[in-house]
Amino acid sequence: LFVKEISESLRKIRPSIKISAAVFPIRRADRILAIQQDWETWAAKGWIDILNPMTYDPSPNRLQQKVSAVVQA
Repeated sequence: LFVKEISESLRKIRPSIKISAAVFPIRRADRILAIQQDWETWAAKGWIDILNPMTYDPSPNRLQQKVSAVVQA
């Protein structure tokens, strides 16, 4: 796992480092299939400290849907 290896390598160099990731706010199954981005696992395992969901959308309704999907994850 790339994220795990990078996280472990960086934390050996600087244990206090905070690692963040910009993540896609789409359904987990679709996201893993399309781009292999399993940010729920990354956060749960402590490999990532900060998640920055890319919830950009000019439509308030679609923006709310994206935010809701992230909050429920």
